[in-house]
Amino acid sequence: MSLYKDIIGHERQKKILSGSYRRGRIASAYLFSGEEGVGKRSLAVEFARLLNCLSPEDRDGVADSCGRCENCKRMAINLHPDIKYIEPDDGVIKIEQIREAIEFLSFKPLEAERKVIIIDGAEQMNAPASNAFLKTLEEPPGSSVIILVSHQPERLLDTVRSRCFHIRFNPLPVADTIEVLKRNGITGQRHIEHLARLSQGAPGKVLTDEMAEITGEEVFSDLAKGVVQVAWKDRTEMEDWLRGFVLFIRDIAVIGTGLRDEKLLFNKKLLKTDTESGITTLPLKTCLKLYEEAVRVLNAVRFNINHTIAGNYFSYLLKECYGDLVRK
Repeated sequence: MSLYKDIIGHERQKKILSGSYRRGRIASAYLFSGEEGVGKRSLAVEFARLLNCLSPEDRDGVADSCGRCENCKRMAINLHPDIKYIEPDDGVIKIEQIREAIEFLSFKPLEAERKVIIIDGAEQMNAPASNAFLKTLEEPPGSSVIILVSHQPERLLDTVRSRCFHIRFNPLPVADTIEVLKRNGITGQRHIEHLARLSQGAPGKVLTDEMAEITGEEVFSDLAKGVVQVAWKDRTEMEDWLRGFVLFIRDIAVIGTGLRDEKLLFNKKLLKTDTESGITTLPLKTCLKLYEEAVRVLNAVRFNINHTIAGNYFSYLLKECYGDLVRK
């Protein structure tokens, strides 16, 4: 891959990183934040490759890795000894993982100019891990670069965020989202356009197995029929369901306001599976209430909300809001 050619969109972020590289003013720690699936990790990986490329190139004023040198080739297959990736283990980044990272950074680079650590899902660091990492962020080795990737940066300790150069990522425009989907093997123009709308500028979401269930239009068929009992097996399933529900109830509001069908994210047939349920006739005020409550529960995830209790609460809320529309 290439920072310039293969990362779609995020031109401002690429120019910031390229500019810091060209001026020799590379931060010791970065925080890449933005919606899940917008491409933060991909850009972090390509920036790491640029930092250690043996023959960097200039592409229309933007510094880029060559993709041909030994370092680039080894990083492309995740076999470079000076690059380390850390991600949550069972939903948590533990202190043991951070200790390994600290030890990794304590040694000089073996083959490259810098050692680079990319911590994906950095908000999942537990308290002991975050506290253990603070000392390294305060006094990082001179030959190291740390990149934290997070879609919920507010969950990071203030002291962690304050020690990083923060780069924010926005959702991609529809045209860029479509291009990302095409490059990842998605075919069929109508299908691609549907997924692009559904992703809301974060194509990584619709390229995952979890979102595939939603795009398969099966998850909310019961809701469309008026069945309102929800049960989640774990917190991950709860988050996935709620994110999808926010889109679902958004479409119900769109139908209620009389906007054109092309504004819908889901298939209109799904939303009108059972006209007797009357779900599509929910008042706009009720749609807004459900939307706000779904977002509120999603935000409460950072406080380790119990998924069973949240499921019971949301089932009650749906029954209350659907009222007489719910199938007996």
